Amino acid sequence: MARHYTQGDSPIPGYRLIKFLGRGGFGEVWKATAPGGLEVAMKFINLSGKPGQKELRSLQVVRQLRHPNLIPVTAYWLRDEEGHVLPDPVEQEMLQKSSTGKDVHSTNKILDTMVGMPDTLTTPSYGRPSELIIAMGLADTSLFDRLQECQRKGLPGLPQDELMGYMEDAAKAIDYLNSPTHKFMGESEPMSVQHCDIKPHNILIISGAAQVCDFGLARVMGDVQNSSAAAGTIAYAAPECIKEGKPSSTTDQYSLAISYLELKTGALPYDSETWMEVLAAVQDGNLNLSKLPPAEQAIIKRATAHDPADRFATCVAMVQALRRAVEGNDNPHLNQDVVNALHGTARDIHETPSLRGTAMASTYGKESDILDDRRPRHSQSYPPPPPSNPLAAIGGLLVLVSMLGAGVWFFFLRDDSPSGNGISLTNTKDPKTPITTPDPDPTKPEIPPTHQEIAAQLAKAGKFDEAVKAYNLAVVESPREAKLYFARGISFMKQDLYSQAVADFNQVKSISPDSELLNDPDVARTYHLHGEQLLKDGVFEAAKTAYSEAIALQGDKAPAAAFFGRGKCLLREQKLAEALADFMKAEKLEPSYPNPYSRAKEYALAFAQRAENTLESGKLDDAYRDAAKAVEIDSQNALAYLVKGTIKLMQGDNPNALKELALSIKFNDQEPRPYSRRGFIHLREGDFESAIFDLSYAIKLDPDPNDLKNRGLAYLNSEKYDRAITDFDASLVELPDDAFVYYYRAECFREQGLVEKSMADYAMAIKKDPTYPAPHVSRGFILGIQSKHKEAADEYTQALKLGYDDPKYLFELRADSFMNTQQSDFAKRDLELALHFGSITQNPTNAQKRAEIAFQLATDKDPPYQLGKVALRLAQEACELTKNSDGASLDALAAAHASLGNFDEALKAIALAISKASSAQQSAYQARQKLYEQKQAFVSP
Repeated sequence: MARHYTQGDSPIPGYRLIKFLGRGGFGEVWKATAPGGLEVAMKFINLSGKPGQKELRSLQVVRQLRHPNLIPVTAYWLRDEEGHVLPDPVEQEMLQKSSTGKDVHSTNKILDTMVGMPDTLTTPSYGRPSELIIAMGLADTSLFDRLQECQRKGLPGLPQDELMGYMEDAAKAIDYLNSPTHKFMGESEPMSVQHCDIKPHNILIISGAAQVCDFGLARVMGDVQNSSAAAGTIAYAAPECIKEGKPSSTTDQYSLAISYLELKTGALPYDSETWMEVLAAVQDGNLNLSKLPPAEQAIIKRATAHDPADRFATCVAMVQALRRAVEGNDNPHLNQDVVNALHGTARDIHETPSLRGTAMASTYGKESDILDDRRPRHSQSYPPPPPSNPLAAIGGLLVLVSMLGAGVWFFFLRDDSPSGNGISLTNTKDPKTPITTPDPDPTKPEIPPTHQEIAAQLAKAGKFDEAVKAYNLAVVESPREAKLYFARGISFMKQDLYSQAVADFNQVKSISPDSELLNDPDVARTYHLHGEQLLKDGVFEAAKTAYSEAIALQGDKAPAAAFFGRGKCLLREQKLAEALADFMKAEKLEPSYPNPYSRAKEYALAFAQRAENTLESGKLDDAYRDAAKAVEIDSQNALAYLVKGTIKLMQGDNPNALKELALSIKFNDQEPRPYSRRGFIHLREGDFESAIFDLSYAIKLDPDPNDLKNRGLAYLNSEKYDRAITDFDASLVELPDDAFVYYYRAECFREQGLVEKSMADYAMAIKKDPTYPAPHVSRGFILGIQSKHKEAADEYTQALKLGYDDPKYLFELRADSFMNTQQSDFAKRDLELALHFGSITQNPTNAQKRAEIAFQLATDKDPPYQLGKVALRLAQEACELTKNSDGASLDALAAAHASLGNFDEALKAIALAISKASSAQQSAYQARQKLYEQKQAFVSP
């Protein structure tokens, strides 16, 4: 039986649901907090249907698998129809075995994932499992959602660099699943796993990396039950799944290739997307790949070959081929090599010399010999660290050199020249012209060329991968010769292997810091290109270092791109001042308008982020200038409009604030803050319907307790009290000490006639903030209705002492309470004061009346009229109206401060009053000054 959950539910002890994420045929997915505050995704699956049973079976398969690009399953539970937590079937079997007295240990550790041992485990019988709950890693978004986001911005699909990173991550995860290395319970032989439902929806983005999720169709290859249908989503399904009902070892590769096409072009490879047409196209192998460049078409065509055996050996191999094709988009020769190779067999590809990175035969041995120049970019520095035993190191080097040297000489002393003498190498620029050395002098013993000479010849011939291997041997022989590392670094650079090249140039600096070799323009260029590569890979600290090296080497000749690249790294580190300095330098180096830097989004973002930081420090003018500059650079910078709108809001300019916030929403409709602030403006202006709409959208994007509080207030003013109470309840979970929320909720209860609840909340509001006057007013009103007039008068007096902002209203209410308690003198005085405050309202420039009432309330001997805060506000208004030039207003201000115990402020005000007073007033002011010096307030006789 399916259950329905709501925000705040705790389906498993220690886990709390905080945000609904989605619903499908299987059930629901929620964002939740786990024990310790970790955020996870919780998936609730109804086991009454086939999808749920499939999910449970696949969980048994994948729960043991761990890979950085697979969404981790952190815990899972089975529950019966009564809601009891059960062990899964495997755990039940193990518990039964343990009851026989044999030592049986759990392998799936399900009990370890539970917060507490379920009571049902102590009983002899269990309910029938009806629900599966899975806690897994929480993603930022899916590739499908990312595709839609890009399309909303007018792009056909994901940016190429970003897409390739995600494809590489997904390929690694799939190859891990597909590798026949997994041992499952009850199986003696290792097996592979096919996911069977690879598509953009099931590849999630977490902190910039991709992780594969949703194993509802996962199959163990070789499983006797493997004949069940495994088609997955039909648009991405491989032909063998549709025709034979079971996957092959390359089924997931097929689906990943279709996903790549969709994520890049925004379209699936079908001329019609009706179910029957798609099914026919998959079965017939009739895919439309025309939206891809030719080289990429060839790769996707092979990856989606109708015969699974004709596809790539691994998904990573497919993605590597794609990356080479993408990098060769500006190199027709390279792309043609890719196309030609892919039209052949797998063996043809391995024998295609023009495809750098394939398993070519090498003069210096196999790929694993000495140093593989095609290994991952972030590899170790060269040379490798020496062994700890010096004698062993020397002996090892001699053996290595002699063994490898024999192979080298065999190759180079072969008789390949037409005359039968000399050394012959192939000239890559002109294959018909051999590179030869002079015939040896027969009267002298032949001196073989050194490894360095061989490497130089190979590099000159353009065979940089072979040259690297020769330089490796030369470095072994002369590990402190800087020019060997320099030459090898250049060979790496010529192959676009910038990480290895930089490692060699760093070695040159280590050996000879002032070496002229480092002045070679290719060295600075290598650091620059290495920085660009690291920036694409998201390794920002290392990228910044590489850019800085390039700039240091080139000095005034450093290109704008190097400064701009370093600026982007600094921006990621939130070093805004340094980032802006680099962006400005780049702009200055290319002053022509427009150039790629003066209109760069990163340049605008740096100004916008600095504006946001400046706004938080309260410097509104500076923040507004930076935000305006960001908009000038990039008219679609949502953050800049948000900052501008916030500043206008703080300045009380609601119309312009609304315009700026609307632009912020236009350019980023997934940011909650502009909705929140626009909703607040609508609330303040009394447009409660618009306030509810905007605040609801902000809450949907990111639940914030303050947005819930404000929406509750909008509901309260719209007389939707139940909804208001729901929002106030939710906000109190995060804001348990917020007196305002208790007060607003009390107002809802009061409007519903729930007096006891309202009085309890008023009391709680006063407890949370004893300086808050509004709850006292509301309590006095309720007490007056209950004919508790003395208590009501006390509440009104307390509200006045706390500085309630509408004294006239309270004096009228309190006068009524005094009349009902036979205190007619007090009632009369309250009515007179109410009239005085009314006259002030009608004549807002009357400073004299303000000063008179202020002095009276600051110095009155009767406790109900000792209202220092009300007096202080009136005296300040009087001084502002007279520009501190009226002695009576300043005297009233001093008396108000003294009544509140602010004697330093009282002395300042009375001193100024004495300087402005007439001779008749001075003696009275000086007498009060002496009292304030003794820290005594003045009380009227």
